[in-house]
Amino acid sequence: MRGQSGVEFMLGVIVVLSFVLAFYVATFSKISAVPDRLQIEQLCEEVAVKIGIVDQYGDGFSQNVTMPDKLQGTVNYNIMVDTYALVCQSTQSAIRPHTATSIRNATGSGPPFMMPVNKTVSITNRAGTVVIT
Repeated sequence: MRGQSGVEFMLGVIVVLSFVLAFYVATFSKISAVPDRLQIEQLCEEVAVKIGIVDQYGDGFSQNVTMPDKLQGTVNYNIMVDTYALVCQSTQSAIRPHTATSIRNATGSGPPFMMPVNKTVSITNRAGTVVIT
């Protein structure tokens, strides 16, 4: 009898530990996604604000923004410039802040186009048109 109760106790402990471990893994995976979302939101908002500033200050005004290679050092992302909006995506989140102006790339073509990563990007007002190079 004592042997059977010991086995039952150990099985109970294993079941409880399994539930605790499952809860911990589920919670940790959600928490680890938060910094990625915050970083893509911050980067996208920075680009959108600089586009707005360049548009507001007029012809010849320029701002630079440094685009990292990856978020958190490991998460891939992209920012697509669309008509009056930026579409910012990472493997775990996506946001779409609006801009108040039409945007072109360096070749003069309009949206949609992808912003380059892992470089400093120049945002310039050229005769009333915001150009990203």
